[in-house]
Amino acid sequence: LQHMSLGADAMAPAQPSLHGSDLLPHELNYYALVAVAAVLGFTALGAIADKVLCAGQLDEKRAFRSRLWVLCMLLSSYAVLVPGLMMTLISWHLSFSFFGVTMPLSMRRENTLELVRSTAEEGALVAAAFITAYAMVIPVLKLLLLALGLAWQHGNATKTLWARRCILTVQ
Repeated sequence: LQHMSLGADAMAPAQPSLHGSDLLPHELNYYALVAVAAVLGFTALGAIADKVLCAGQLDEKRAFRSRLWVLCMLLSSYAVLVPGLMMTLISWHLSFSFFGVTMPLSMRRENTLELVRSTAEEGALVAAAFITAYAMVIPVLKLLLLALGLAWQHGNATKTLWARRCILTVQ
């Protein structure tokens, strides 16, 4: 009998890696850190602007003005939403491996906008509607209601009432 020895590498099937993005993990961490730093930085700039602008104002005027740090944090947080819609959300590479032969079956990479389009094209209109509503429509409506609330808060009694309703709806 002849004894044949095969190494462990020859016996192990090739395992495809699943990555959700073209970016390496340290690059993803870097971009996440930049996003958090941008939100914190703009919030800090708003706080500094508040201190500078409030230094010359009377206490009554300060009470009626929206804080700039809140506005800066809100706008910079919503600005982070836009890249989130464009970056890879779902990614897969499906293949079949049998006795060392690998045959690719399917590969797909989608961001949120492509996910909405593909689910609608495949007939899942309710799913496409929910994704669109929760990822795009509701954030835009919330931002619009907050803007209206801020614009109307110092108007007449009717506008002030509607401003309160706008803010309470968002909360």
